[in-house]
Amino acid sequence: MAQSKIFRIIRVFVILVFAYPVIGNLLIFSGLAQTLANIKPEKLTMSWERAWTLIPGTFSVEGLEFNSTTPRNQFGLSIDSGNVSISILSLISRTVNITDAHGQGVEVRYAKVNAVSASEESSNNVSQPASSNSSVSSDATTTPVKTKPSWHIKLDNTSASEIRKISIRNLTGIDDFELSGSGSLDNLKMSIVTKGGPMSVSHAKGAMLINAPDTSANSQTPLSVQAELQIAEHMPRQFKGKEKLQFFTGEIRAQGNFASLGAMEFLPDRDLNLNVGGNGELDAVLLLKNGEITDGSRLSFVSDEMLTTFLDFQSIGKGVIEASVDAARDNPVQISVQVDQFELSQSHQPEVRFLEGTDLDISAELKRLFMYSQKIEPNSLFSFNIAKGRISDVGHLNRFMPAQTGIQFLSGDVTTSGGLTLEGDVARGQFVTEGNDVILTAQDRDVKADFEVVSKLTEGNYRNQTYGLKDSSLKLENVQILTDARTTDEGWWGELTVDHGSLVWGRPMKLNGRFNLSMRDVEPLLAGFRDPQKKESALDKMLNVKNVKGSLITKTEGDVIVMDPIYIDSQGLELISRIEFSPQSVNGVMFGKFRKMSANVEIVDSKVKFKGFGGRDKVTKQVNLKALDE
Repeated sequence: MAQSKIFRIIRVFVILVFAYPVIGNLLIFSGLAQTLANIKPEKLTMSWERAWTLIPGTFSVEGLEFNSTTPRNQFGLSIDSGNVSISILSLISRTVNITDAHGQGVEVRYAKVNAVSASEESSNNVSQPASSNSSVSSDATTTPVKTKPSWHIKLDNTSASEIRKISIRNLTGIDDFELSGSGSLDNLKMSIVTKGGPMSVSHAKGAMLINAPDTSANSQTPLSVQAELQIAEHMPRQFKGKEKLQFFTGEIRAQGNFASLGAMEFLPDRDLNLNVGGNGELDAVLLLKNGEITDGSRLSFVSDEMLTTFLDFQSIGKGVIEASVDAARDNPVQISVQVDQFELSQSHQPEVRFLEGTDLDISAELKRLFMYSQKIEPNSLFSFNIAKGRISDVGHLNRFMPAQTGIQFLSGDVTTSGGLTLEGDVARGQFVTEGNDVILTAQDRDVKADFEVVSKLTEGNYRNQTYGLKDSSLKLENVQILTDARTTDEGWWGELTVDHGSLVWGRPMKLNGRFNLSMRDVEPLLAGFRDPQKKESALDKMLNVKNVKGSLITKTEGDVIVMDPIYIDSQGLELISRIEFSPQSVNGVMFGKFRKMSANVEIVDSKVKFKGFGGRDKVTKQVNLKALDE
């Protein structure tokens, strides 16, 4: 009896084995299998030119087009030919167990769906009770919404050859890109649970020879990329864009033309913002552990048109970047960027290149470097230096000039050099800006001058752009005030040095502090107060004292710049003044004494009014002279 039962089982098994190819291929050839595969086209569509099956769970296909759409992701796959083995029995437990899958002639498409549908949100949330009132019966309490159970998809020994194209769109924090060339994938082992469940990749090894775009000057130099990676188990929905890179471990090697991949981000923190891109030759070995670039990693990139973004700036020019990680160094991570000749712009206005320069050097030293995030650490170092730069449009300087001063640059040749160093959050630096034959307007008067500004920034905070000032100065030479009535002597000079002060590097800049003043004579001051339509008087000539020295304190209060006091006591001349510069006008008081003659004036709505002879006590009550003793 038992033997007869065994024979019946064997007979049924043999019938099924021989019947399966007939039934399976009949479903395929009749189109019924394709109809069943597309029963929910809003979620999944599948088509093929030719397919067949001989062994249960094993399928071969040619001309496969596969598209999957979820509320969060869109995935597409094109395969010229391939085969796959699927465990049919495991489908009972909602597990898709795929082994020994191979595709030849592959194109991959992925896009992140930004908007999450309301139905998706509601399906992932458990409804709350309708009321917390104890008088409501338990039967009235809303029961949890039933959701369909998830599927567990497992891939083992999955491979692909002749990968032609990979297209990625809409990933958070990553530019869209498309890679075309010839690639392969070996022994992919992957696990993913649908409905927002965990995913992991225990092994993936791939290589691709990526063609540079047709627009690239080096379009015949492909980029060779080899990678062997693992991805630790995580919940993808809990991490955005580059945050997922913290689960990557493995090795990536790349060599060749880089133009097809977009910008490389080295310090993606919003403050440092260091990244480079362009068409050039890349040679890199990246060793990763949980998203960190570790000891032994190195990179070099050379480009004739390297686009470099750093801090709030963007440069383009011929350059090279070298980066390496060496655990034996105090700061294992070192990055160096050198650009020979470049044009500079603000990051938010890359089309406005306001400076042309030579020898831009950028360097960074860090304890650790991560692919997904990089914050300024207390022991990190970041610096940039410009050997020489020429401001192509002096009008660019006007955005930094306080409107209250009425100063606007009109023309001239202006150059600058210097740089900034960030050690953790502390910023220090020095800039030297020189102008020759500069024409500017100041309080309705045209001024011609040469100048040199030395700005030594100390103990600054880069995040809020505030700096201390030390050993800084403004030197003016060959100054002339040009009016319809007359032009002052062109040999005038003056110098303003910082005793102590602070600078807010904004648009406009705010300058506070105590300054020491020295100048050849007071002719420009007299011309500044004089009605521009009037010529120099005999009194002006008498008051034009030589080799004058003094002090002043300036402070920005809201939208008003206050100079209080302005004090000169030199060569028999005493001058005491308080002046306020507002966006609409200039107001203030001034007392002047030369030898035995003295007088005081008021400045009201930018007009000078003579108030009488003497008046020192009257003016000193309105001027904070004691501030000079503090």
